[in-house]
Amino acid sequence: MASRRRDYALILLASVFWGTSFPASKLVVGEADPLFLATARVAIGALLGFAVLAGMRRFDLGVFRNP
Repeated sequence: MASRRRDYALILLASVFWGTSFPASKLVVGEADPLFLATARVAIGALLGFAVLAGMRRFDLGVFRNP
């Protein structure tokens, strides 16, 4: 049952991150370049993904050595 609660919490967290990125982009687009915003969004997502994999102890550098 704890696994199911964790799954729901992660889905909720992903929804919050996904849902707030669009209004935040709209607020910042007048101040920053849209290409920078898109790059920053992808970079933050990649860093969070690596952090989650490292936290779950499933991060393997072999993926980068053998495409």
